[in-house]
Amino acid sequence: MDRRETGSLRRWYKDIDEKNQQALATINGVDCAIRFTWGVCPTCDGRGSHVDPSIDRNGFQPDGPDDMEAYIHGQFDMICNECQGRRVVPIPSEYVKEIQEDLEDRYETERMYAAERRMGA
Repeated sequence: MDRRETGSLRRWYKDIDEKNQQALATINGVDCAIRFTWGVCPTCDGRGSHVDPSIDRNGFQPDGPDDMEAYIHGQFDMICNECQGRRVVPIPSEYVKEIQEDLEDRYETERMYAAERRMGA
């Protein structure tokens, strides 16, 4: 499995047993024990850190050469949001499609609720 398949599987599990490499995940409303392997973090590419998204969001606009130098040398970096600096993340050994669909359903529901709240519902 390559990173393109796992890149959006952020926090696919509810609980994790690192020693036995099993995670508890909800698939279609049912809690299941899923085996996993460790894989390189797709967010930081295994570096453990990345540029702060608030800096990179609209493109970096340096005020001078010192800012560009600081950017290049990682002074605007932060600990990775996904792996918390561990450089690896648990990758489910099976049920990837089902987990992905379940997460997408939950995110879509959350987006719908947020839109309703914004409209005063």
